[in-house]
Amino acid sequence: MAGRYHTQSVPQDRELPVQVVRGQALAYRFAYARSADTRASGDIGQDYLAVREGPQTFAFALCDGVSQSFYGDLAARYLGDALAAWLGERLPPAMVPETVRTALTTHLQGMTGPATEVVQRYPLPRDIPPVLRDVLEEKRTLGSESTFVCGRIDLPGADFPAGRIVLAWMGDSRLRLWMDDDARAASLGGVFETAQRWSSRRGLVGGTLNVYVAPLQATGQRVSRLMTYSDGLAALDTWKEDPSNHAVQNLIARAGEAATSDDISFLEVWLGPVPAHIEAVPLPVPLLLEVALREGRIRAAWRPVPGAQRYQVEVRDGEVRTWDVTGTDWESLEMPPGEYRLRVRAWRDEVPGEWSEERQVSVPPLPKPVSALRKWRLGCVAAMLALLVLAGVLAILTLPVNGPLHKFIFVPTPIPTPTGMESPIVTPALSPTNALSPIATPIPPVTDTPMPTPIPSPTETSTYTPTVTSKSTLVMTYTPTSSPVVTGTSTSSPPTEEPTPTETLTP
Repeated sequence: MAGRYHTQSVPQDRELPVQVVRGQALAYRFAYARSADTRASGDIGQDYLAVREGPQTFAFALCDGVSQSFYGDLAARYLGDALAAWLGERLPPAMVPETVRTALTTHLQGMTGPATEVVQRYPLPRDIPPVLRDVLEEKRTLGSESTFVCGRIDLPGADFPAGRIVLAWMGDSRLRLWMDDDARAASLGGVFETAQRWSSRRGLVGGTLNVYVAPLQATGQRVSRLMTYSDGLAALDTWKEDPSNHAVQNLIARAGEAATSDDISFLEVWLGPVPAHIEAVPLPVPLLLEVALREGRIRAAWRPVPGAQRYQVEVRDGEVRTWDVTGTDWESLEMPPGEYRLRVRAWRDEVPGEWSEERQVSVPPLPKPVSALRKWRLGCVAAMLALLVLAGVLAILTLPVNGPLHKFIFVPTPIPTPTGMESPIVTPALSPTNALSPIATPIPPVTDTPMPTPIPSPTETSTYTPTVTSKSTLVMTYTPTSSPVVTGTSTSSPPTEEPTPTETLTP
């Protein structure tokens, strides 16, 4: 009976394009690709895929080695072969998830001893630098690690009249199950976390084993297909329909060109005939002629594809929206503001063609309505700005002396022209040689005689000579050059003191 089982695994040192296999029990397809860095360096991939099929059963194991551990590809390969063999030969015939979890956990924990011996014997390359050798030896003590997804499908028969599907996983590799070709995958429960894994030294790490057990056929539903793939093909997460081989290969190629390129392993199993579009030659890609935004609506136009019966327009902004179109142009309703990506593909006999290139369209946000208070504030600000501008213009025109408005605003006050020259007021002064003796002789009061003020001619010159003629008499003479001499006598009384009669004022 054991000879009727066939085990197949993918090589880790090369790429395998998508290919369909019609096995003994079920039809399936698989693919394998290394990351861009791994291909460039010529190393082997960290992913591993093993399949074991028989007349009534199909078992598989998809493992993703942890690159930070000691040669994660070693753990992936060792674990994948062990899981495929255990699921095909030693899986308990139970429908209770806890029974399966306990049996598989015991097996995975018991594998640590033999796995550690394999890790210890694994040879290191001879030409690596000493520093790298020291790092690898340190990692060797911690063990080799890998995440995994595994399962087994039992077709309806004597042991399981409604059939059975058993799934188990640790890590973030994808696992999707469809019921009755529904676009939504079935809920499997459990968690998909990167921290969960299997270690050759410690066994299960990061939590307990996740297990799902269910019949293939139940009231109102039937398992139609199963898909699993590593996180390197995360672009497939948003696909609801079953992609063709060509579409899967395109996704693998795009993932390999991305900056976050990672190893990819892919497996899909059908519980029925292979869909017609999977292996069909795809229709040509529609050539987009126009993708534009008009009044909040997205418009697209493309060239017709020979043999196409209809077209499908897809617009994505986190949410995926699709429209079926019979013509070669399309216009949406008014779209909410945001960034959108649009692509188009042709259909024939329910077989989709390849998607066109994506075009990005930006729908700007609508202008916010301005409230009455805001309008009033904006009006005030505008008025103030206008006044400031006007004041600045007036200042520029009026402040400069030669400004055009200066002479009209700042009118100069006329200064009258004098008709003649007034006579200077001459104040007599004592000669610097006169001095007042400590004891002055009393002088009787002197009566001032007014002196007539001459009116000199503007061309005349005059001299002023003060003359002291006696003890108490000061004679001032004013002699104009071209007019008669006018003489005036002035007698003044000094301040009252207690003078001594014997002192006299000597000029």
